[in-house]
Amino acid sequence: MKNLITLLLLLLSISSYSQITYSDSIIEPLRVKTNYEYSDSVLNYYYQITNYQGSFNEPSYKVKPKRWLHDVDIFVAGDITDSIMGDITQYIKTMNELLDSIEVKLVSERKGCDILVYFGTGEGYMDYTGNRTIKNYYQICNGLNWVPGWDGDIFQAEAFINLENTEPQKRTKHVMYEEITQCFGFLTDSYDYDTSIFYERYNYISELSELDKSLIRIHYNY
Repeated sequence: MKNLITLLLLLLSISSYSQITYSDSIIEPLRVKTNYEYSDSVLNYYYQITNYQGSFNEPSYKVKPKRWLHDVDIFVAGDITDSIMGDITQYIKTMNELLDSIEVKLVSERKGCDILVYFGTGEGYMDYTGNRTIKNYYQICNGLNWVPGWDGDIFQAEAFINLENTEPQKRTKHVMYEEITQCFGFLTDSYDYDTSIFYERYNYISELSELDKSLIRIHYNY
């Protein structure tokens, strides 16, 4: 009986978080766009992550896909350590290896930057940016991002990494990778793949998986 109960619980867990699939009318244009180079599972995940937007403690909703149409300058502020700067440098290197249409650069001045990345406390972030929309929930979040856009064109973005909630460094790196990557138009989290940087549940994934890299290539190189 115990084994039967365990099996039933396992099956329930699997069925509760089965991978999301979309109709052929949605996936076929993506197959054509990418020259049939990616599996349907990758294309379904791509559609989910780029066509829906998640907000804190609220369900995802349908949006028009967003992307940068020009090179992206990133400025980093807050409580920056050598380890954090090393992770940022490696992240930018990885993105530039993936992106054909734009280049990502680290800049030394906030003025004119495209993405502001702040490491620190919620109070520190609010004081630095003047953005107080997080005042009611920053204590319980690991990180947040804002990605405004117009007709699919991202023109500015911000990422906040809450150092009070992301120790040790490996967890900080995970949140950094997730929040900054979402600033490139990957706007929601998912229960589909536990090795993805966009996985909804708590984990320590601290690099882009091959699946994540495929999503980035599809979004910017086709």
